[in-house]
Amino acid sequence: MVANTSDELPFTTDKTPEEQFRFDDPLQRTIIGLVFIPICFTGLFGNSLVLLSVLVSRKLHTISNVFVVNLSIADLVVCMSLPSTIAQAFSPLDVRVGPDWLCALNAAVMFACIGVSVSTLASISLIRALIVTRPLAARFSRKMMTLWLTLVWLIPSTVDVLPQLLWGGELFGYDGKYGACMPKTSHPKIDLYKSITFLVSFPLPFLTIVASLVVIIINLKRHSSDLVKGNTKLGKSSKTKSTSKTVPVPVSSVTVAIEDNTTKLRLQRRQVQITKNMMMVVGVFFACIAPFFLIVVIPDTAPALPYLSLITYFNSCVNPIIYAKHPNFREIFLHILNRRWADIPKKSRFLEFFINR
Repeated sequence: MVANTSDELPFTTDKTPEEQFRFDDPLQRTIIGLVFIPICFTGLFGNSLVLLSVLVSRKLHTISNVFVVNLSIADLVVCMSLPSTIAQAFSPLDVRVGPDWLCALNAAVMFACIGVSVSTLASISLIRALIVTRPLAARFSRKMMTLWLTLVWLIPSTVDVLPQLLWGGELFGYDGKYGACMPKTSHPKIDLYKSITFLVSFPLPFLTIVASLVVIIINLKRHSSDLVKGNTKLGKSSKTKSTSKTVPVPVSSVTVAIEDNTTKLRLQRRQVQITKNMMMVVGVFFACIAPFFLIVVIPDTAPALPYLSLITYFNSCVNPIIYAKHPNFREIFLHILNRRWADIPKKSRFLEFFINR
C-alpha cells in the first residue's frame, strides 16, 4: 500500500453539524406525520368538548375555569393548524404545501398559542393559590378578568408580530432545513428571536407556577393538620364533659361543632382534589413544553427538534383527558356524550333556549 503523500486536503466545510442537518429522511417524516394525526383529532374533539361543557352548564362558570376555557381555545387553535403541518410532514423536503403567506400565518399562530398556553397555566396556578389561601382576594371584577386575559394573549402575540414588523416580515414561513412552517432557521436574527421567546415565555411563568404550587401545598398541609387537631380536641372535650357529674352536656352544640368540622374537612378534601388535578395539568404541560423551550436555546440539538415539537403539540390534546378526572367536568362530559341534555345540572341560558325550542 502506498501512502498518500499528496498535499491536497480532503473536502472540508466550515459548516457545523447543526448547520449541515436537514430533516429529509422520508421514514422519519412519515412517522412524525402519522403521530400528528391522532393528536390533531383528539385535540379537536377534546377541547371542543371542554368548551361545550362550559357553554351548557353554569356549574362550570368559575374563575379558574375562565382560564381553562382560555387554555382550551389556544389548544384548539393549535390543533386546527395541524392539518397543514401533517400534509407538510408527508411531503418530501423542499416541497411546499400551500402558499407562503398561509405557511407564515400558520407558524406565527402556533407559536403565539404556545406562549398563550404557558401564560394561561401560570394564571391558573396563581388563581388556585389565591382561592386556597385568600378566598376573598380571588374575587375579581369583570374588567380585571378582561384585562388579565387580554395580556395573556397580547404579550405572546407581540413577541411574534413585532419582530415580523421590525425585521421585514420574513421571520416565519417555510424552513428548508426542516421542511416545515416555522421560524426560519436561515433568518439572520433567528437566535435573537429564540432568546426573546425563551425569556418572555418561560422563566417568569415557570417561577409563578412553582411558587403557587409550593404555597398551595404548604397551606393545604397546614389546614389538614389543624382539622385533625380540632377533631381530636373536640373528641376529648366531649368525652370529658359526658363523664362529668356537675356540668351538663350540651349535646346539640357538640353535634353542631362536629358537623361543622366535618363540612370543613369535606371542603378541604375537595380543594385537595382540585389542586391535584391542576398540578397534573401543570406537570404534564411542563413535561411537554420545557424540553422544547430549552432546546431552542441549546446549540447542536437540531435533530431532536422535530420530535420535541411533537411532544409539545401532544400537550394540546392531553388536557381534556386530565379534566375528565375532575368530578364537575366528568359529570358534564358524560351527559353530553350520552346526549342527556335535560340532565345537565345548572343549565345555561344557551342550553335552555335549545331545549325549550
